[in-house]
Amino acid sequence: MKKRVAFLLVMSCLITNLGACSSESAGKVDYDLDELGNGATEEGQKTKDSGGSTLAQFANEEDWVESFTVIRESGKEITVTIDGEVRIPTADYMSIVEVKVPEEEDLDWSVVDEMAYPVTKTFYDSSKDEEAGWGYKRRRISYYLSAENFGALHVSEEHRNEFLKYGSSGHQPSEENLCSYSMEEAEKLAADFLEKLGISVSGYQVKEHTGMIWGDHPYGKENFMEDGHYISYVLKDDLGNDLITHMDNYINLDSLYTGTMYEFDPQIQVYLVDEGIMRIWLENPVQVIGSTKVTKYASFDTIKESLKTALLEEFDEVYIPRDPYFDKQEQLIINSIELVYFRIRDKEQEGCYSYIPVWRFCHQTELDGEFIDEFVYNPILINALDGSVIYLQDEL
Repeated sequence: MKKRVAFLLVMSCLITNLGACSSESAGKVDYDLDELGNGATEEGQKTKDSGGSTLAQFANEEDWVESFTVIRESGKEITVTIDGEVRIPTADYMSIVEVKVPEEEDLDWSVVDEMAYPVTKTFYDSSKDEEAGWGYKRRRISYYLSAENFGALHVSEEHRNEFLKYGSSGHQPSEENLCSYSMEEAEKLAADFLEKLGISVSGYQVKEHTGMIWGDHPYGKENFMEDGHYISYVLKDDLGNDLITHMDNYINLDSLYTGTMYEFDPQIQVYLVDEGIMRIWLENPVQVIGSTKVTKYASFDTIKESLKTALLEEFDEVYIPRDPYFDKQEQLIINSIELVYFRIRDKEQEGCYSYIPVWRFCHQTELDGEFIDEFVYNPILINALDGSVIYLQDEL
């Protein structure tokens, strides 16, 4: 059976200098740059020689098919069935990417004076919102820079009306776009502005670049025109691998929250017209402060042994029930084995994290040999560098 491979996009290079918030303090993970690209625990030092330097070492791994019985702390038996293909990125290598959450005072807000029009800054931090204390433990930070009525400021008088709206056209700027900036010029203008603000886009990739459409309804077909650029960014490594951990896909992790977890999905949106930057939206922003190519991975045999040991010896610590309130499961089926990125937090420095390669073992909905959605059930993560178990309750 041909191996299913995760297809990933290509992007511009990340910065490679290492800054503060080093991953060396990240709990159970203690990285050694010379040996693993950013990591070797004592356990990892024992297994590093059996590993390899590129992702190609995993290209010919056979499907893992095995079944065994585990006795839980309660004395109840549960059958573990592993039956899945080994899936890896198409990229030549992966990296360890260090990021820091910039606080409000870390950013240079004087740059807003360079925007096309006077704007109002709206700041929201759910951790400081007393009304947000109803049980939602994810910390969400949002910065929104906008004027009250861009339509009246920018659009010519004959096109103005009280219902005028704007948005993404859904396609690349066309020849009919009234804005004089080319796509390349618009992206440089946006990147320069974000750099001055304190958010370097060197760790991001343009996710979407479209024309801006204005009209009675931004997506309607009547009384509209294309004028301006809309650019959005997503966090990537230097080969285009998606760094974002889509936590909403891990639908059974809510029971693990022990504190406030910073949201996993940073987003940046920029709107610009001839007059310059007209609107900025930063949602859960992070600043990339370092990136290091991984040069050594633990062998897949080491990974398999680590998973089996974890399930046999500490099942109740690593097992996440699909429904924590109604756990009568007598069988754990793992049908998805994939090398992905996952964000771990620095246990000593608040607001610092590292995206590292991990082996994700989980259950996903499957039909005719293909996964039909991205929902992840019963995830168990193994550090791809040294084979250590990642305890999710420590990372959220």
